[in-house]
Amino acid sequence: IEDSQFHQETIRLKNAGVDLSKTIICFFGTFGVTYDFSTVLSAAKILQEQNNQTFQFVFCGDGEKFQEVKEQSRNVQNVILLGWVGKETLITLSRYASIGLANYVLNAPQSVSNKPVEYLAFGLPILSSLEGEMQKFIENFEVGYQYKAGNSDSFLNALKSFGSNPTVHEQMRKNALNLYKQCFESSKVSYDFFCHIEKVVKIFNKI
Repeated sequence: IEDSQFHQETIRLKNAGVDLSKTIICFFGTFGVTYDFSTVLSAAKILQEQNNQTFQFVFCGDGEKFQEVKEQSRNVQNVILLGWVGKETLITLSRYASIGLANYVLNAPQSVSNKPVEYLAFGLPILSSLEGEMQKFIENFEVGYQYKAGNSDSFLNALKSFGSNPTVHEQMRKNALNLYKQCFESSKVSYDFFCHIEKVVKIFNKI
């Protein structure tokens, strides 16, 4: 986007309560039944109780769980709900964000999800609860961290890993963007493409 548009969107984010000086964990997408927001909100509450001012959670989107999340986050000051936003807002927020959230429920049906690709496109390391192929994908390509679905302590430990070594985090950002450019930029993200990635991961594991 143009610099003037970026500036306008930055002001809009600030007016909505987004603190650009903090480590921003963002979620982009539909608030569907396969996403687990309760664990994330529990972790956010723990951070608030600990007076941890480092992190802020910013959720963009709408869906059947939106009202539930809105109620659960009512008194959680480090959580911002922006609702459904345009691509300009997403692009601007992604430039300030540090982490993309792939917060799935335990035993979610997804094996490899397309949501992480959205984060890779923005150069965002991924914090994910998906096991199996997605976990291998994240670990083998070093583009994020894994946590146990439904476990707020595991979530917090993974989250703090991002902040424990800024050099590693910056490398993950580079890895994320490079992986997107090499594998996804000129192609339509589809199930077949992810099948290819799964095969790559399996071959990698045999080496």
